[in-house]
Amino acid sequence: MENQYFTSRAAQRRARQRAASIQQRAMSVDEFCQRYGIGRTRAYEEIKQRALRGLKVGRRTIITEDDAEAWLKRLPVLETGATS
Repeated sequence: MENQYFTSRAAQRRARQRAASIQQRAMSVDEFCQRYGIGRTRAYEEIKQRALRGLKVGRRTIITEDDAEAWLKRLPVLETGATS
């Protein structure tokens, strides 16, 4: 029984370390919204439309740095009319 306890504790520690590693390369939806200047509703719409990839970690939704940058690159370019 004692060995199970340590195995369980070790597994919990590894899970926390993996989560911390993900955290360094990812952000919460709120952090994404602050960084890219969009609202939460729009961010979740983008995820629902699969324009932005969101990952679930437990109950949290996170967005990786790579996915955020890919989303940004896919946004349409604003065309401005030239005035002469």
